[in-house]
Amino acid sequence: GAVGIGTTTPTTKLQVDGDISGSGTGSFEAGGVFGGNVGITAFPGASGYALDVSGSTDDTRILRVKTAASIGANAQVLVEGNTSNGSPALATAIDIRSNADYRGRGIILSTATGSENERWFAGVPYTGAGYSIGFSDAASNNLPWYDISSSLFIQEDGDVGIGTTSPTTALHVSGSELRLQKPGNDAIITSRTDGAGAYFIADSNSSNYAGFQINHGGTGAWFLGGYNSADFNIVDGARNGGFKQLVVKNSTGNVEIQTGSLHLLGQAGGHITASGNISSSLTGSFGRVGIGTTSPGYALEIVGHVS
Repeated sequence: GAVGIGTTTPTTKLQVDGDISGSGTGSFEAGGVFGGNVGITAFPGASGYALDVSGSTDDTRILRVKTAASIGANAQVLVEGNTSNGSPALATAIDIRSNADYRGRGIILSTATGSENERWFAGVPYTGAGYSIGFSDAASNNLPWYDISSSLFIQEDGDVGIGTTSPTTALHVSGSELRLQKPGNDAIITSRTDGAGAYFIADSNSSNYAGFQINHGGTGAWFLGGYNSADFNIVDGARNGGFKQLVVKNSTGNVEIQTGSLHLLGQAGGHITASGNISSSLTGSFGRVGIGTTSPGYALEIVGHVS
């Protein structure tokens, strides 16, 4: 009962030796008690492909893989290379191309069942120039391969952008906060170079503040850096609201203690040495200076050696 087209010795129910073409809106279905399988075993033909599926110029979807099985079943596309135990395949990959500039070449993943409003995209974005992982939903009203939807962008020169599609450094993060957290003790940030120079730069385009804020268990904070000026400040409080305790003037290098008291405590057997012109201007009801003691009983009380 085997039927052969182009052959007189068919080995299956239907064997066609030659090209098959069709037109119209018909469909091809392979079914059975345990499902259907369509096997294609061939060397690439004139097109260079064992299976060549082409659509018209207005087709938005050409090939679909779908399963009607119950929850827990998988609809999968498996790409394997070198399955005949021969020499290793040169490449096993899905090659996604476009001849019309970039137009978002990549893979789209929908996060909601039957919904195209929530989608992730991984591939070359609409404007090209790198690789993007992006997300869009109904609220954003943007397509996932648009630059504005990009969450992570790898530029063609290797620079990585988070929140930006135009990174200017090896890692460029655009956002209000970057957080590094460790569940245990001692969370450390290390800056190291194999050459000369390892440092951190805090740069602000405004004259507000730029520096480092140190929080202590949520009960206190200190800020070190520029604070409404180019002077260096040690501020008791958060970066945008606190009291300047010590100021190093940008123009002169002079040091000002603006609030509180100054206590110089030397270690046992140690010395406190001062050189140059020393002057003080004290205001208030106490106005006492203690060197080597925190409870001076005179206008100036020195406990220890003086040189």
